[in-house]
Order: sequence, then C-alpha cells, then structure tokens
Amino acid sequence: MDKIKINQLPAPTWRHLKMNFAEIEAREYSHFVVPSMDVPNVAKAAVVKNAFDMAAGWGEMLSETIRDSCLQLAIGGSIKEPLRLDYGFEAGKNAASRVEIVAAPYSETTVIAFYETDGASKGSAAVQTVVKAGEGAKVHLVQAVKVGSGFQFINDVAIREDDRARVEVTQLYLGGHAVYGGIRSDLAGYKSDFQNQIGYLLGQDETLDINVVSSHSGRKSNCDIIVKGVLSDNAQKVFRGTIDFLNGASGATGAENEDVLLMSEKVVNKTIPLILCAEEDVEGSHGASIGRIDENSVFYMMARGMSLEQIYQLMANAKILSVMNYIDDQAAKDRILQMLGGEDYGD
Repeated sequence: MDKIKINQLPAPTWRHLKMNFAEIEAREYSHFVVPSMDVPNVAKAAVVKNAFDMAAGWGEMLSETIRDSCLQLAIGGSIKEPLRLDYGFEAGKNAASRVEIVAAPYSETTVIAFYETDGASKGSAAVQTVVKAGEGAKVHLVQAVKVGSGFQFINDVAIREDDRARVEVTQLYLGGHAVYGGIRSDLAGYKSDFQNQIGYLLGQDETLDINVVSSHSGRKSNCDIIVKGVLSDNAQKVFRGTIDFLNGASGATGAENEDVLLMSEKVVNKTIPLILCAEEDVEGSHGASIGRIDENSVFYMMARGMSLEQIYQLMANAKILSVMNYIDDQAAKDRILQMLGGEDYGD
C-alpha cells in the first residue's frame, strides 16, 4: 500500500533522527461523519462545501484526501454555553470529518469535542477542525481523544486569526494505538494570540505523533505552547513544535515548553523544538523537561503508606489535571475523568 507523509517540519532537520515527518498508509476516507451536536440557538450549524482553504498542521497530502463537505458553525456573538460535538466512528471504516468554526468579529465561544471508540474498535478516522477568527474574536477549542487499540486516529486543527483575535486550543490525548495530531496557527493579525495546551497519557503499545506550527506574520502577535505528558510501558511519542517568525512580524513573541514524565525504561520519547526567524525584532524561547519521578519524592510518599503503583498513578494524573485546569466547563471535566477511569481526583 502507498505511503503518505504527514506532520512534516516546516524546515527539515538531520535525517538520521527520523523526525522530519510521520509516514502512514494512504487510505480513501470515503465515510463522511457528522458529529452529534449540542449547539445553542444563537449559533448556526449547517453542512456546506468547504469555505476556507487553509494550511493544515497535518500537511496538504492528507487534506487532499478529505471530502469537500464540512459542518460549519457560524458564531455571531458572545455564547455563554459551550458548543458540544461528539464523534462516533463505525468499526472497519475509514471515516472523515471536517468542522469549520467561523467566529465573527468580537464574538466569543467555546467548542468542546470528544473522540472515542471502544477498546476493540478497528478502522481509522481523519478529522479536521478549521477556526477562522475575525477581528477581536475569542475561540476556545477543547478536544479529548481516546480510541481503541486497533484504531488509527488523525486529528488536525487549522487556525487563521485577524487583528487582536485570540484562539486557545486545549487537547488531551488519553490513549490509542496510532494517534497523530497536527496544529497550524496562522497569526496574520496585529496582536493576534494563540494559546495551546496539550496533555497526553500513553501506555502499552500506544503511539502519539504531534506537530504544532505557529506561523507569525502579524505585528506583535504571540503564541504560548505548553505540552505535558506521561509515557509508561513501551509507549512511543514524537513532538514537533515550531514557532515561525515571518517577515513583517515585528514585535512578535512566542514560547514553547514540554514536560515529559518517563515511567519505564522501554519508552521512546522524541522532542524537537524549532524556532525559525526571518524578522529581527522578535522574541522566541523553547525548552523541554524530561525525566523520572524524583527518588526523594518516592521515598517521602512511600513513608506515608502509598505503594509504588499509587505514586506513579498520582504523578501521571497530576500531569493531565494540570492541563484540565485550562477547561472551564465542569461537564467536560467530568467526562474526561471517566475516560481516565472514573477516579475522583478532586477539583
């Protein structure tokens, strides 16, 4: 079967690292999926032709395989209640879905989407969410993913922001045999702002490949990318994070940071932070913290009656809960806790 490249770095690095892109089998995503929705009356939802041709985090090769229909959500004002999307994927099918969130100038909304299959489900899905934020608009996109051991899931977010727009994307990847996530934010507007928080929890035979690109062309634009994750058993993860300062982005700022907790000698963790600069008056920073639980902390907690397994679980949950703190909706938090196993972790 033919292969296609996705999640490519904007500028390749040393090929020996094998991190410039991910390679997957080419599939025909012919089964178009419309999620079940809970949308307030003040928002308009309709299935239409794709309205926007925007650069994607997963790359153009995969975008060409997605159907030209989409679910469009038109946001015309300030919406207090979240728009809720729930995806169900049929076993054995290659499903595709595209959602366009069109936020009018100075509108404000939160969109919460869940992507789940049962543990035995086999098949694949490629889902794209497009956010077009008008001047002064504020959009918070929350995504939670947990798919079966035989399921391939590809998740893309494409963003374009006008002057003073702010888009926040909070993602939680809570398991899956082969999961790919791409984000591309085009900060074209003056003082446009992109906030991204990603949490992941991976275990036995699970893989995650993430590519985040924040492209700055607007003056005084800003991005903050925060990634926190836990790897156990033989889990594998790749994170590519790129801040790209283009000509004209004077006064732009950007920061990215990843914090990884390793719980096994067999995990494979790859992180490549990248800053590209074609403008002089910009400020970018990146960092990564990768390590194991401190022995002194383990000794302290075991002295107070906790088992080693409980300690590892506590530290893993803490990473996910720190990302969940960016979510204001309690119903979404409760469902994410159920996806983690239903434990009561507190507020």
